[in-house]
Amino acid sequence: MRTRVAAVLSVLAIASSTACGSEGAAPTDAAGGEREPAPAGLSDAELSGFVQFTQSVTKIGQPVGVHLTFHDPETGAEELRLDLSVAREERGTAPDVSEFAFTSDFRRMAWIADDGLGVAELNDDVRAFTKTGSVPAPENSFDDGELEYALPQFSPDGSQVWFVSRTTSSSDWRRDDATWQVLSVDAADPSATPPQPRGEVPAESQPPKDSHVGIGHSGLRLARGKAGFAVSADNELQIVNRSVRDDERELDYYTDGSRLFPVNFIPYTEETYLRLSDEENGSAQGNGTYLIAFELTPDGTVSNERTVFHSNDRKITSVHLDTTRSRLILRTREGYYGTDIKAEAEPKPLFDSFTYSAEQRLPERELLGLYPPE
Repeated sequence: MRTRVAAVLSVLAIASSTACGSEGAAPTDAAGGEREPAPAGLSDAELSGFVQFTQSVTKIGQPVGVHLTFHDPETGAEELRLDLSVAREERGTAPDVSEFAFTSDFRRMAWIADDGLGVAELNDDVRAFTKTGSVPAPENSFDDGELEYALPQFSPDGSQVWFVSRTTSSSDWRRDDATWQVLSVDAADPSATPPQPRGEVPAESQPPKDSHVGIGHSGLRLARGKAGFAVSADNELQIVNRSVRDDERELDYYTDGSRLFPVNFIPYTEETYLRLSDEENGSAQGNGTYLIAFELTPDGTVSNERTVFHSNDRKITSVHLDTTRSRLILRTREGYYGTDIKAEAEPKPLFDSFTYSAEQRLPERELLGLYPPE
């Protein structure tokens, strides 16, 4: 199972009972009649596309609704909705989007709750997540005071949930020697054993941004602190240093000396990156009239800068890499457009805005990113 950052997607099989009996014979029920085959699981394609996290109210006084919606990158139309109400607190509210983590196949999620850490798996039949286990909230410490869990993320293979234990006093995070403890549990059975200590990281460290988030969207977390931490391919803690942003491009990223984890730009190929700016070869910004391609090495050396698109009267507010169709999707005030980085033609209009299968009262939405099928 891949995380928001590699994975193995398993599709639920048709119930084994439908395979019983003589070869080629139709399954039967107890009365001897033909039985309807068990429904197949959700496909890779259904669990892909633009993904939005939404909290909304269906009726005044009712608990908040929490769900994910999956949208067709060609039309913006909602094609699937997954219920996340298992994460709702007893008071009827739900954690903020920053308290959630999903595997990138969206078959498992973790979240920080009032009573600790929760983990759930997707039930294809009911299009909802079912809780599979939890980790009780940390006990308070005499030295550190009141503690909390935060920043859940899945390991690259999806087998573990990683998170931090930290003091609730944000003023203590700013001490030069302040650290947070990193813990992990088994994703399939988080309640089986106590959280395993994996090391310590400087306070205010955060996991690098998922590349599927794109430019122009905050994603699940805003980057803060002078360092970040990631889970390596062999499930070990990896601390990465943040760039000093000491040149006019103001490129913000983490690096371990051999790899880059961009914050305010995105990877396009193994060596090429993209950023937005309001000036030709200007500083990286959340939006801009210029889309700039460039090459960047882990030591901060920039080369081969060139303008991919420029418009005097149309500002690009977000950029996403659509790997399924080998294109970029750009957003402006007028809508979403598709194009190739090497295309000489104008970007092709795709859709004006996302559409939904059901009306929602006072929705609060966060675009998680554009995810390909696995």
